Amino acid sequence: MDLMTLLQRINTSSETKYQVIRFSLIGGIAAAIHMIFCAIFVEKAEFHPILANIFSFFIAFIFSFCGHHYWTYLNNNTSIIPALSKFFIVATTSFILNNVLFILFHISFGMHYFLALFIVLSLVPTLTFILSKVWAFKET
Repeated sequence: MDLMTLLQRINTSSETKYQVIRFSLIGGIAAAIHMIFCAIFVEKAEFHPILANIFSFFIAFIFSFCGHHYWTYLNNNTSIIPALSKFFIVATTSFILNNVLFILFHISFGMHYFLALFIVLSLVPTLTFILSKVWAFKET
């Protein structure tokens, strides 16, 4: 599938606009859950930050999947197991891409960490939304 075909599949209907809003809200809450659990694991359980980040990702993933499956894509007819499997691939890919791009921009290109983070957090969620809509939660 080429880029134009992909973009045509994502229409600008009011349904898609509401999905973007719901996706952003669920994503924002999932990010907060991720950060809170990471802090708890590091500060209270004395986990290494990288290990805490990984565990926190899985906790936030559960919330994120449930929110997207049952609220963001309200009208979907997707079965839970295939959607869960596909969304896990999307979320894990996004998690890895987020970290790789952040390291690339900040370390390799010498970009200020905040600017690097801003760019990454502007790009990766967009990709995640597109993949979630056209693949992970695609109506069957």
